[in-house]
Amino acid sequence: MNQALLRIDQVMALVGRSRTSLWRMCKLGRFPKPVQLSVRSVAWRASEVEEWLQNLPRAHAYGGASQAGVAMTAKGQHEE
Repeated sequence: MNQALLRIDQVMALVGRSRTSLWRMCKLGRFPKPVQLSVRSVAWRASEVEEWLQNLPRAHAYGGASQAGVAMTAKGQHEE
């Protein structure tokens, strides 16, 4: 079992979310809660973050605007 602890900057880099998003997800129960290291310091268990990452749903090979029959031009404008 991985007993390593990750600080907020490491977690942000691993999951690709902002500090605010991580705290919001924790509050909503959608991300593992951190452990308290001291009065002003927390960290996440690496094993819990790894498990969360492994349980993310897989992205589809298709999607986005093209699925609805709308394509993007080279300038980023929609065309039908």
